[in-house]
Amino acid sequence: MNLVFELLNNLKNNHLSIKNFIYIKATVIKYKIWKFLELKHYIKKVYWIKINNKQYLLINIRKNFTNIKFLNFPIKYKNIFELFFKFKGLFIINTSKGILTIYNAYKLKIGGLLICYIL
Repeated sequence: MNLVFELLNNLKNNHLSIKNFIYIKATVIKYKIWKFLELKHYIKKVYWIKINNKQYLLINIRKNFTNIKFLNFPIKYKNIFELFFKFKGLFIINTSKGILTIYNAYKLKIGGLLICYIL
């Protein structure tokens, strides 16, 4: 969980500053989370680069989203329906099937731990 909060906090801090790129050490999990945000069009592009036998992720940030709210509480499948239609934005849920959006978790009929809400 701390990994997801760290990544989203990096995104939030660099969005608030003038920077357009983020450099972080690369792992497969971090790369998958950033690719997930790239598919949802919250960031422009993710690059996996190698410099002197060290691997880094270079993330090109979009300046269009406004807010990230960190949440950390479990949610049942029955309660997902209320969140899905009440709020606009992207809810990210950590489930037994991996990190999913609230829509995908509702389709799979599983609950999990609500991680964050991105406007």
